[in-house]
Amino acid sequence: MASLDLQIRKDTPLYKRADLWVLYILIWTFIAVLFAVQAYIGAVVYPGQKAISLHAKTTVPRTGDSTVDVHIPLRFRDHLSWSLEVWYTRALLSPLVLWAALNFRVRRESRMAILFGHLLASIGLDIIDLLVIAELSHALGPDHPAFPVELTRAVSAYIVWNFLIYWVLVGVVHAWYYYGDAQRQALQRARLSEELAQMRLTVLKSQLHPHFLFNSLHSIGTLVHEDPNLAEDLLLRVGHLLRTFLQDTHIHEVALRKEIAILDSQFGIERIRFGDRLTTRTEIEEGTLDCAVPHLIFQPLVENAIRHGIGKHPGTDEVVIRVKKMDCSLQLEVLNFSSVLVCSKDEVLHHGVGLSNVRARLRELYDDRYSLQLTALQPRGVSVCINLPLRTITDGSESAPGLPL
Repeated sequence: MASLDLQIRKDTPLYKRADLWVLYILIWTFIAVLFAVQAYIGAVVYPGQKAISLHAKTTVPRTGDSTVDVHIPLRFRDHLSWSLEVWYTRALLSPLVLWAALNFRVRRESRMAILFGHLLASIGLDIIDLLVIAELSHALGPDHPAFPVELTRAVSAYIVWNFLIYWVLVGVVHAWYYYGDAQRQALQRARLSEELAQMRLTVLKSQLHPHFLFNSLHSIGTLVHEDPNLAEDLLLRVGHLLRTFLQDTHIHEVALRKEIAILDSQFGIERIRFGDRLTTRTEIEEGTLDCAVPHLIFQPLVENAIRHGIGKHPGTDEVVIRVKKMDCSLQLEVLNFSSVLVCSKDEVLHHGVGLSNVRARLRELYDDRYSLQLTALQPRGVSVCINLPLRTITDGSESAPGLPL
């Protein structure tokens, strides 16, 4: 109900919002009270000064045939009544100012014409306001002072104030709209940036599929004649993995438990390819299975470990996956014990297809809140260690780029 009420309020034009009209009247009343207080304090501090109120004087008879004007000190309610007349008159005319500001915004292409139009409107409304104030003073004054006298007094007291109030209201409306325009532009830029990041991540992720597929198809082709049953099993496993890849192309972050399930399928394929020469092991720290990790983050790392390890060197090898929490980060490690670094770590990270792809994806997802380290083990072996922001993710809440981490 609360969200429905909020939507109704958002769709209702501002001039039909009763609550805004109440707030509008309260604001002008508050200003009138403040000026009345200020005028009353001035009258108390300087009781002998000439009163500036519209009803501050009266005419009394003198001896003989002449009369004299006597200025009578006013009570607070007299100051308040005078102040309300002045400011409520401005409140009645201010909707015209707001309408002019809303419909004739100062824009670059017609700036001078719009400013000149507002100048004429401010002068016109200033004159109208002065005439109304003078008429009210003439009609409501206790001795009904002459209209020309009250108009002169209103001009001397309020002509600059009215002009200033017009331009303040125009400035407020423009500031509000400029703020809204800036917010919309920022939102549009963020949306475009998110769409660009989505495209880049999708391209990077799609590069993993052919690479893995070609290696698997090569193994299937080798086994077709040697062991048809094993080749069929391998083909079914590859089909299952490819189906997973194609179904989740829009997802870039998943819970670790889902990634481990995909990793088990990949390990099954690699064990069929290499038989007893390859062993695998996963060491997952308790409480990390709901942590968020990039989708298919292990696949290129495991493939690299096998291709540069047991794929190039005779004998056996073991590929180990370790996941654990480190303070406010999640550490993922993939290592094997037969690889050898034949070039510098920087060259591998920047020019290797698998690791450079992983690094680019991590940069898109986490900006500078990740680390990727390559370590040579002794006597042989290589470790790839990744540290990510620690964050949990529930089933069904896989995320795309651009969401806060």
